[in-house]
Amino acid sequence: MNDTKKTVLVVEDDPSWSSLVQMMLEKENYHVIVLSDGRQALETVKNTPVDLILLDLVMPGMDGQTFAYELEKLGKSNIPVIVVTNLTTVSHQDFITEIVKKGDTSIEDIAAKIKKHLEPKATH
Repeated sequence: MNDTKKTVLVVEDDPSWSSLVQMMLEKENYHVIVLSDGRQALETVKNTPVDLILLDLVMPGMDGQTFAYELEKLGKSNIPVIVVTNLTTVSHQDFITEIVKKGDTSIEDIAAKIKKHLEPKATH
């Protein structure tokens, strides 16, 4: 068992939703950074190792898609990105590891998806 906590960056401008996600992920023993702005999130990714990003697309300032393009410019496109959105269509999906419908997916299901992308694959 690896004792190093994985870091999940939650980029979400809805404080009630992001605090629920943060509580759930901390219960799962992840280190969680919550930011409500894409620009802050980019600065964080530049200076802090991040294992996975949970990204809202519709945010003030820098939206999620712009954030993802900037992430790629930084050479950080290897970080898994799970987009959590209420949008029905998302363009330019090449930066997305997985898309989750915010209203249709429980916090527990989101935590399970994060775990799936962060835990080492079992070898038989």
